[in-house]
Amino acid sequence: MVVAGHQYRRKDMGKRPKAHSLTSVAIVILTFAPLFAAPDVLADASDAVLEQGRQQVDEPSRQNPVLSQRGTGLEKGKTIQAETATDDPASGTTAVAAEEIALEHGKINTADASPVAPGHYEIESSFSYTRATRFWDTSGHSHDRYPFQGENIGLFVTAGLFENADISVSGSYSWLRDDGNNFGGGTRVAEPITEHDFTDTELRGRYRFYNNEHLEIAYMAGVSIPTGSNSDGDGISSSQKFWSFNQMLVATKDWQRLTLNGDIGFTLPIAGKKENARGALNLDLAMGYHILPWLQAEVELNYSHNSMQNEDDAQTLAITAGLVMPVNETLRVNIGVQQDVWGENTDKTMTTSATVTLAF
Repeated sequence: MVVAGHQYRRKDMGKRPKAHSLTSVAIVILTFAPLFAAPDVLADASDAVLEQGRQQVDEPSRQNPVLSQRGTGLEKGKTIQAETATDDPASGTTAVAAEEIALEHGKINTADASPVAPGHYEIESSFSYTRATRFWDTSGHSHDRYPFQGENIGLFVTAGLFENADISVSGSYSWLRDDGNNFGGGTRVAEPITEHDFTDTELRGRYRFYNNEHLEIAYMAGVSIPTGSNSDGDGISSSQKFWSFNQMLVATKDWQRLTLNGDIGFTLPIAGKKENARGALNLDLAMGYHILPWLQAEVELNYSHNSMQNEDDAQTLAITAGLVMPVNETLRVNIGVQQDVWGENTDKTMTTSATVTLAF
């Protein structure tokens, strides 16, 4: 699942996007690229070590097709054969067992390149809680603020269209409260501002144009429709208040139990109350490791840069940690925490989330 950037800000803090420089994008790409290439290099070295070890085991073990098969990452819905070595103190030998693991590419806040299979569906329901008691000014200095909090329940439905392509629609409902409601400037008034309403709706398609047994690359594009509430400057809003075109390039890479996801995307305002909004750049990088067939621990870096015209930009760097639990072929549960660690001209928030996905 992919979670949208914090859109429920105080009016003076909720800045909207502008284009990031090509130089910055190039630096980020060059930084992330080795992380997707490194597993292949490590795999070659691992092959040599495993081959040397296999030459030392007895002939029956080497001829056993289950024990001698190396794990291979496959597309979503397929499995790898992971070898597990267990020492037996009584006999002084080491037993090698093969364990099937269905690789799960889905992460909490980073997109994945694996589409839903043709004729199949996924229904994802989610709950998140966001809180902020500090904010960063335009110089990146942190200050106290009156508490802001928000609860959100969401629904995300995806359908497989044909091989390598799917389409999805998503929306949610939010309850928002801001105790520091000085949106018009001046001092804080006595009563907090609250809002509860539907948020914006997004229609999105995904096309995987490259796929081999270790690497998948997909292009995602969609439109956000401003179906949420509009405060018109006198409070908090559950909408970005304008139509936007959203696009993203996503890569997913496997190496045995390890999965890597990365995405780079840009949101472009196209209609509605754009005001000074010029666009938003988003970069995400995630790494997950299957501890057990049904349990994947994961960590992410999430960066966003909201650009404005005639106003200061806002940017945020956050860390996400969580558990992805593919319980079986039809049920997946995600739980995680995202903490903002650096920013400019935006709130410092922490978000906890839980998601349940049904596939059929």
